[in-house]
Amino acid sequence: MPFEKKDITEKSKLRRPQVVAFGKIREHYENKGLNEVGIILPVGCGKSGLISITPYATDSSRVLIIAPGKKIRDQLAKDMKFSEPDNFYNKCDFFDSVEGYPEVCIIESGGKTNIHDIRSK
Repeated sequence: MPFEKKDITEKSKLRRPQVVAFGKIREHYENKGLNEVGIILPVGCGKSGLISITPYATDSSRVLIIAPGKKIRDQLAKDMKFSEPDNFYNKCDFFDSVEGYPEVCIIESGGKTNIHDIRSK
């Protein structure tokens, strides 16, 4: 099921750089039809939050997020998991109901991830 495109411009709990970058990402995918995008934000502007909402700027059904280390990977997963009470979506009132939360699957090297997890999620 594709992520439902969302208009986040009214979400007052998002930081201005997040709203602007989200708009640029949506514009990128709508106008250029490219599959990859890179965004640079200064420290403290909400990169983890932007990563969490980026899939909702596209019509994608799956998104791969690559983190440079376990600590950042775990933080991103915590920000995106419905089961975490302080996830990013709850903090910013991103969803009006429990519908629409992404399903998070951590894929890591070392044989800890089942190939079924990758294919079925």
